[in-house]
Amino acid sequence: MLNTMILYAITCFTGAMIQSLCGFGSGMVLMSALPHFIHSYSFSLVLSTLASLVTCVSIVAKEYRHINVRMIIPVIIGNVVAITSVMLFWSGDADSAMKKILGGFLILLSLYFVFLNRNIRIKPTLKAGLLTGLIGGTANAFFSMGGPPIALYMMAASKNTKEYIASSQAYFCFSAIYVTISRYMRGMVTNDVWPFILAGVPLVAIGTWVGLKLFGLLNEEKLRFTIYIFMAASGAVMILTN
Repeated sequence: MLNTMILYAITCFTGAMIQSLCGFGSGMVLMSALPHFIHSYSFSLVLSTLASLVTCVSIVAKEYRHINVRMIIPVIIGNVVAITSVMLFWSGDADSAMKKILGGFLILLSLYFVFLNRNIRIKPTLKAGLLTGLIGGTANAFFSMGGPPIALYMMAASKNTKEYIASSQAYFCFSAIYVTISRYMRGMVTNDVWPFILAGVPLVAIGTWVGLKLFGLLNEEKLRFTIYIFMAASGAVMILTN
């Protein structure tokens, strides 16, 4: 149990720092690591979402003046439709199968970021907002990793970095709260989760603070590339061991 908590704390710190540096990525870091030392896939989903929520709330509390509410409304609508649809038909069971699917998703996501990310552009239209919300909400419900499509849309729609960070984190807060409520109603959120959340909050807060301090100072390209390689390796291990 102690080793699990230590690994969880390290993962929370790293995920929070990446989220603060890039505007997304906490879910990717957490779900790349948690299923390896927490046996339940649905438990990993709940933990990842709540830990990411703490990070997003911390950033929003600092940057809330720059939130563009009008920009995020279409994305939120798409998000609600996607999460509601997934939760109507999925209870969070089939841990082994979901871990294999997650492994494949991690590998495809890492390949996308390494080879295709620079070539994809999204126009900040109403239709694009709804579509990215649908894709992001679906990925969030199944994998707790709905950030990449949202980040692409927010980057295209935002006037500056401050607006991008504040608006994207406001969206992620809403998405995390909504999917957690949906999971609670499906019986996926149990009392076992709260000791982990309480233990992770200080590390999330420190990771967020460190990330905000390092924002603009680190070589983000090399940092992201390292994360993508880790994601691919983690995905391969999940496929081979489950």
